[in-house]
Amino acid sequence: MFDNRYNKKTYRVERIEYGMSPETTFDKNGTQVSYQEYYKTRYNENVADANQPLLINKDRKTGNEVALIPELCQLTGLTD
Repeated sequence: MFDNRYNKKTYRVERIEYGMSPETTFDKNGTQVSYQEYYKTRYNENVADANQPLLINKDRKTGNEVALIPELCQLTGLTD
């Protein structure tokens, strides 16, 4: 389990996506934006390491996947 320092939510990591990085882009309302740009704009968080793989969480209610940047997360003491 990981807590994010920017939104204080707890996420269970499903997998590590080595083929993605903070520079990977996704579609946000019809515009391609990188995860790095998104976290800077949305949470005012700068990413120092653009080469790190992303952590993937799957929302149990919606099935949507959330990509997390490891350096912006903190490991918690919670377990399944």
